[in-house]
Amino acid sequence: MSTESTLKIIFGGAAHRRSSGYGWRIHPVKKTKKFHYGVDYACGKVPVYALESGTVYKRGYQAGGAGNYVYVKYPRLGVAVAYFHLTSIAVKQGQSVGRGTRIGVAGTTGGSTGVHLHIGVRNLSTWKWQNPETWLANYSAPSSNGSSGYRVGSTYTLRTNMNVRTGPGTNYAKKKRSALTVNARAHCTSASSAVLKKGTRVTCKATHTVGSDIWLQIPSGWVCARKSGKIYIS
Repeated sequence: MSTESTLKIIFGGAAHRRSSGYGWRIHPVKKTKKFHYGVDYACGKVPVYALESGTVYKRGYQAGGAGNYVYVKYPRLGVAVAYFHLTSIAVKQGQSVGRGTRIGVAGTTGGSTGVHLHIGVRNLSTWKWQNPETWLANYSAPSSNGSSGYRVGSTYTLRTNMNVRTGPGTNYAKKKRSALTVNARAHCTSASSAVLKKGTRVTCKATHTVGSDIWLQIPSGWVCARKSGKIYIS
């Protein structure tokens, strides 16, 4: 995909223009030379969206800096994308998102001189900033039907009781029952933990492969479909 194709997903097709790139610059507010760890796109107060399946890692407010901000982790891509200076935030911390999920509305909160969206990209392994312009240009959308054999949009059945996690892998935290969707809570075996009972029907929003293991993203989070040769969802 091209940079503009990727930005079309983020901005939902709304008008935008590049106003400041990644690298050294004179800070527009502080008037001193500082490194800019993102790329700015001037726009109206328009909704901005998630690129694909991921999890809201953090949201908050930083006075004089990022303003209203959201970090979304995209495990398939190995990065977290930062959305800074938002007028409002539409997601909660720990929430699972998919392509087209509304993250918030672009704005001018924090250290800002006009309405824009600052996009930053961090490596999930090192948490170091990357050049967003290079990353946006090289972004490739996930296939709707990968080699896993599980198809996005299809419904499957749990063959055993299953923990719901915040990401695709056992290194991600198990969710609480309160973090599940209303429908999923009706199929939960625990009063506190997010454990879906055997026989529960789930809809696949995305797939992720970890070695030979396959994980499915469902509306409430991530569940293990296949591990060490054993099939848990069919």
